Amino acid sequence: MIFREFKLEDLESVQELHKQFNYPMIDVTNPIYLTKGIIESNGKIIAFGTLKLLAEAITLVDYNASPLIRLNALKSLFEQAKFRTRILGLDEIIACVYNDTPKTFIKILEQEFGFSKCAGQVLTQRLSW
Repeated sequence: MIFREFKLEDLESVQELHKQFNYPMIDVTNPIYLTKGIIESNGKIIAFGTLKLLAEAITLVDYNASPLIRLNALKSLFEQAKFRTRILGLDEIIACVYNDTPKTFIKILEQEFGFSKCAGQVLTQRLSW
């Protein structure tokens, strides 16, 4: 097996490989996909991978403030986040919600700001250099 950089002429093979999966094919020409790699074995593409630039929403809100003040603060933060995300050319914002996050806050993220649960499970890998 060898690793090499993706070339546009690989697109048809990658699309064929993608048919094995039940989610939309990405637009590999979009610059938010920072790097793209191919694994070949015996001249056949057997794997494709990419790194996508993401915007993660991280919010800290004073629990001592009134619910209305907190909601308005979040509205302002997310309005700015969406504006800046659009300027950067990104197409989504993620929010990592920890197990001890109040369920009411999760509902606010979903109902007020349009966040939704992922179809799968999100995993992270912390890198230490």
